[in-house]
Parts: sequence; structure tokens; C-alpha cells
Amino acid sequence: MRRFAGLLLLILVVAGGVLWLERARLVSSLATSLLGRAGFSRVQVVVSDLDSTSFSIDRLRLTAVVPGGSLHLRLSGLYATYRPNTVWKRKRLEQVTVRSAILEFQPRATTSTREPMDLSGLRTLIRGGWLERLPLQYLRIDRLVFRGLPGLPPGNLVVNLTIRHDPGRLSADVALPSIRRNLHLSLAREQGLEVRLILKSRYHPAVTLALQEEQGERLAFVWQGNLDAVREWLAPLYPLPPLGGDFQGQASLPLAPGSGLALRVDTRADKLQVPGFDIGSLNLVGTLEFTGKEKEDFGIRFGRDLHLELQDLRRSALHIGRVSLGLAGRVERIDGHWQVRLDPENHWQVTGLTRDKLELARVTVRPSLRLALEDKQWHLELGQDFQVQASGCRLDTLRADELRLYPAQDASILWATGSPFSWQVASSSWMLGTTGAGRAPWQVQAAEPLDIRIDVLEGTGSSWKVEAAIRSPQLSIGGPYATTLTNLEGTFRGDDRHLLFEMALSPELLPGRLVMTLDLESKTGRTHGEFRTTEPIVPAQDSPLSRLVTPWPVPVDLVQGELKLDGVFSRTPAAGSRCTTSVRISGGKGVVGKGIHFSGLDQEVRLRLVPGPATLRPGSVRCEKIVLPGRIELTGVEAFTELQTGKDGGLELVLENLHATLFNGLITTPRITYVLDNRSADFTLTLRHLDLEEILKVYPVSDLQVRGRVGGLLPVRLRGSEVTVTDGRLVAEPPGGEIRYRPRNSGVSDQGLTGITLRALRELHYRDLEIEVGYLPDGTLDLNFHFKGTSPELDARRPVHLNINTSQNLLSLLRSLRYTEEIDTDISRRVEEGYGNGQER
Repeated sequence: MRRFAGLLLLILVVAGGVLWLERARLVSSLATSLLGRAGFSRVQVVVSDLDSTSFSIDRLRLTAVVPGGSLHLRLSGLYATYRPNTVWKRKRLEQVTVRSAILEFQPRATTSTREPMDLSGLRTLIRGGWLERLPLQYLRIDRLVFRGLPGLPPGNLVVNLTIRHDPGRLSADVALPSIRRNLHLSLAREQGLEVRLILKSRYHPAVTLALQEEQGERLAFVWQGNLDAVREWLAPLYPLPPLGGDFQGQASLPLAPGSGLALRVDTRADKLQVPGFDIGSLNLVGTLEFTGKEKEDFGIRFGRDLHLELQDLRRSALHIGRVSLGLAGRVERIDGHWQVRLDPENHWQVTGLTRDKLELARVTVRPSLRLALEDKQWHLELGQDFQVQASGCRLDTLRADELRLYPAQDASILWATGSPFSWQVASSSWMLGTTGAGRAPWQVQAAEPLDIRIDVLEGTGSSWKVEAAIRSPQLSIGGPYATTLTNLEGTFRGDDRHLLFEMALSPELLPGRLVMTLDLESKTGRTHGEFRTTEPIVPAQDSPLSRLVTPWPVPVDLVQGELKLDGVFSRTPAAGSRCTTSVRISGGKGVVGKGIHFSGLDQEVRLRLVPGPATLRPGSVRCEKIVLPGRIELTGVEAFTELQTGKDGGLELVLENLHATLFNGLITTPRITYVLDNRSADFTLTLRHLDLEEILKVYPVSDLQVRGRVGGLLPVRLRGSEVTVTDGRLVAEPPGGEIRYRPRNSGVSDQGLTGITLRALRELHYRDLEIEVGYLPDGTLDLNFHFKGTSPELDARRPVHLNINTSQNLLSLLRSLRYTEEIDTDISRRVEEGYGNGQER
């Protein structure tokens, strides 16, 4: 028995020795088994040494399933020390060092479950008292390598980690030797859990983030930092463009059961410098609710109170006073694609936008839109509620009181984020409303919004192309030449090199149709255009030409005939703008001013409209008949016309070599220069072969017959509607003429001088006749007749000299129904006065 006991003791001693020698292997197997049962896979634990105060692990490998994929940990060279204690579970780690560790994440596909994020784990973490019970005083990892973690750039991130733990307080210093950066993290529990994170840059903290638990109901976040320091800190991981400005803010996260992950954010940044922009201030206020448990079903809901405001934006010549954006909507991931939806109730507003010669007082947007990212392409879908409205618009001399753009139906825009950047607007119809648009003194008013149909609108890089059509039932144009254009239809197409516009329109109430083309070369700045009438414009009594262009520079209006025109417009950066037109009028009938009527007008002229009105070459004008006040008819009128700029810069209408038939005679003048600005002219009319008998047919005098022809000069002065003739002179043409005046009931006595005068006028053969003519603006016509001749009624051998001076208001006489009787009486009275004053006979 003693031998058996001794043998058993020997066996136990040997077995104990063997177990002690193999204790590390046994612990390795036990740890591997326990970790496998805990849910980890691919577990391998190799313990190289184990005693009462320390242990070391050569290798540790394990794989854990985590949200969105699997996490692989490979650790080597771990050495830990702990305080000796009879109770194993109460042993406390003093120091842990790790020579090297690699943490690698591998994503996996998951299904979408749209649920609010569960915060139960976070609540347990905050309230569980783990900080006090953490069995660790010191941890150092000399080399921790991260691979493939979401949010990190490709490659390895090497971390040196040191953690110190005191009761109720934990601090960690993290060194990133691969990128030469550091950060500090501290946790403490006094009134509640407090967390502070500091990203250290070269000069000062880039970001300071503080987290405070408030009575177990919510977490309060406070942060502040400098963008330039953040950029410098992140540069090795994520190279960023130059940034600048200070930022600060706060947020709160409720912790009550069922509250979900909803952040209330209030952040502000001042003097921001971001790529291409300087921003005076930025303020973001509102609620964000995070949903989903996996990457595939992650989402953010933007509360109706979420609002972004920017002040004093600048970029080169661009300046914006204020930007206000309502951001109610949501960001979510559906079927593996990110989407952004904004509610149409949002209100976007931009005020005080200026750039070079562009000014926009206010721009308002109703953002009914959906933005999705699919296969590296962004899809922007605009609903029918989408609308952009701009007021107080100015571009150089162009202005618009209001512009309103919205899609006639749902529209979509597509662009790719790769290189080169490309975009495309799908075929759609848009409506553009305008109020008070134009260039002073012009103004365009659309009774209905313009209908713009886009067939092609796309681009790649800096190049693009477009094909679209535009239509408007009616456009009203106000200004010096007010008119209304109807049935406007056109197309425009082109690319980044040139655009071609083709348009047709009709002036209101006129059957004529005007066709226009305009070619714009964006690279060279050249512009070329043409316009013409497809059908003659035919004025009528109820729709004269003045309905198309009012007021006409010369008060001329067509009420009958045909008008055709064509022209060319061009512009170059060196020469500026130039516009010429050819005008052809045939069979024209109308009125000049209020009292001059014409008919049978044929005219053709080529004019330069821009840079200043002028005639390129003299045009010809022919008119069958012109009826002047007082029933004076000019027939066969012909002249050459020309527009020119006067010495004072005013516009002048020039008539050269004017000739016409008047009273079977001829009226001519070498030149009439009519100043359009003040409607003035000074010229002299030359009269030849005027038939006195034809004059009496127009102005008949009872019992008076006259034969003979006269000619002479009439200096005429025009000032607006006022006509003045000064020192006009008409003389008889050889061989003279004859006057027969035989009043039947003149009331004049046949006795005395009056009787001799009447006898002389019964048959007066004159060889010399001179008429002095004067006409005043008030209508006073002064005629002084000087006759020299013989009268068979007296003595055919003796000469008769007869002077008759008459002054009448011609306008009053023409209005009087007793015109003929007054002329009769006036001639008799003047004859009596002449002989009563002792004039020769």
C-alpha cells in the first residue's frame, strides 16, 4: 500500500511537473476554446509564459462578426502584469504592452431594415459604471496597424497607443507615427460621464470636443476648432484644399428609452475660407435623426427646423449678402444607393447677389427635389413644385423686375463625378415668366410664361451642347416703339463654340411675319444675325403701321400698302455692334402729321441702325400724290432720301433733288435737311410754270378768270407743326397772261375810280406780274400783287399799273363755308383802296 501511495505521489508529482511545464499550452487551448464558444471564429491563442504575476502571448488571432462585415485581429508580443491575489477573478492588470497588432475590416452585403437606431447599448455604456470597474491601470501598444476600416484611405494606418487608468478617470494618448499626428482622449465621471477629445496640430489644438452626460437624460456635445489646423492635421490622411476660419457649436442627444438617435445641433463658423469662397459667417441650427442599424439601411432625417444661413459670401468678383436654406428632408440608402430628398415646403433665399455687371436683389427657390447617387452618377429629379424666382435683376443695362422659372412637368438632371465631369438635362419643358424685363427705355412683358422645350442639354468638362425650342403666345414691348408681338416661335441650338437662334414672330394685328436668325460665337465674342419678313406687312385703316412702331421718328403713318424689310446684325469685340436694314414700301398710303396725306408711295432705302441711324446709300422715294392743307396737290413726287447725323449729334432726314408737279407746273429743291429731334428744317422751294388757271380751280373766285404762268422762290421755315414763308417772290413767265373779272352782283359802283378799276379788271392783259408772298405760323397769308399791262376796256395803248395788297388768315378762310364770298369781297375792297390811295393806272 505504501508502495502504491508512493507510486501515486510520484505519478502526481511527475504529472504536476508536466502540467506546470505545459501550463502555457493548456492555457492556450483553454483560451482558444473559450473564445470560440464566445462567438469568435478562426481563433488561435498561443500563450508562451504564465506565472502568478505576469503572462505573455506570442500570437493571438480571432475573427468577430460586426455590423456591416467582419473584423480580423492579429496580435503578437503581448506582455501583461497583474497584482497577485488568491481570487483569480479579482486580479487587476497593472500594465499591458503589445509589440504589434493588426486590425482589419472586411465588409459584407446586408439587407436593409429601416428602423431607428437602438441606443440601449450606448445607455448601458454610459450608465454601467464600467469606468470604475475597469481591470486595467496601464496599456501600451507599440504598433497597432489598421487595414480596410471604413472611412480610412487605402493603405495601413499605424498607431502607438498608451492608456492610463485611475479610479473614475481614463486618459489615452495616441501617436500616429506614420502621419506624425497625435490626439488625446480623456474620460471622467463626477456628476456624470465626461469625455474630452483633442486633436493636436503643430501650433495649437485643431479640434476640441467635449461630451457631458446631463442627469442620465441626454448627452451634450460642445466643440470648437480652426479649419486650417484641421486641414493640417488631416493632410496625411485626406489631402484637403486650403481652409481657414474658426468654428464652434453644440449638440444634444436624448438618452430616454425609445428616443432614437436624434441630434439637436447649433453650430457657427466665422471668417471661413473654403475652396473658392470666403464666408463671413455660417450658422446651422436644427434636428438630425439617424436611422438604421447597418450601413445598407443607414439614413438621416432632417427636421423641419433644420436651417443653414450664410452671410457675406465672396468669390473673386462674386458677392452674396445672405443665403438662407431650409433643409427639411432626409438622406437615406435604398437598394445600395444614396438618396437625398428635400421637402417642397422648404424655403431657399439668396439676397444681394452681385458679380461684375450682374445684380440680383433676391432669388427664391422652392426646392422640391430628389438627389440620388447611383454607380458614381448623381441623379437630380425636380418635381413640378420646384421653382426659382428672381427679382430686381440687372445685367449691365438689361433689367427685369421679376423672373420665374419652373418645370412644366417632372424634370431630371444627371451628372457623373468622374473625370472628366459630365452632365445631362433630360428632355423636358420649362416655363419662364417675366415682368418688366428689357433695356431702358425698352420693356418686355409676357402675358403668359414662355414655354421652353429642351431636347438636348448636356456637357462634358468645359464643352456642352444644346437643342431647344421656345414659344410664347404674346409679348408686349414698351418704350419708344411700343408694340405687341404674337405667336413667337423659335429654336436655339449649338455648343460651347457657337449658338444659333432661329425665331419667327408676328406684330399685333398685322398679317406680316418676321423671321430672325442669330449666331453667337462664344470663343471669339462675334455675333451675326439676319432678319426679314416672310410676307409683306399690310397696314390697314384700323391697324396702321403706328401699331408696330410708335411713335415714328418722323410723324409718318401708313394705312395702306405693303412693307418689306430685311437686315443684318453683327458684333465683334473690336468693332462693337452694327445693324443694317433694307426697307421697301410699295403702294403706300398714309398721313404725315395731321394734315398732309399721301398715296402711291414707293420707297426703298438701306439704313444703318446701330451704332447710330444713318443711310448706307441714298434711297429713292416716289409718291403719286401728296395733298397739302388747303387742297394743294403735289403729283409725281420724286426724291432721294438719306439719314445722317448732324453737327450737334442729332439725327437728320435729308431729301435731295426733290421735284414734283404742282398746278401743272414744277416745284423743286436741291436739298431739305429735316432735323428729327426738334422737327425743324429751312429750305427754299423753286417754282416753275405754275398755271394760275389751275390755282383758281382749287380756290375758285366767282366771276374771276385768270390765264398765265408764274414761277419764283419760296423760302420755307419749319419748326414742329409751324410753317413760315418769308420774302417769297413769284413772277409771271413770258408772254404774260390775262385777267377777266366781271362781277354780276359785286355791289361796287361803276362810277368814279372804282368804276375805272373794275373796267380795267374786266379784261387786263399783263406782261409783268410780281407776287410777294408771306406766311406766318398763325395762318396769316400776305399776298401783294403788282400788275403791269394794258386793258382794252380803258385804252389799249396806255399802260396800267395795278397794286393789290391782301392779308387773310388762310387757316380761317379754309375752315369757312363762305370762302368764295370772302375772296370776292376782299378783292373788291383792295381794288377800291388801291385807287383811293392814288396809285397809277
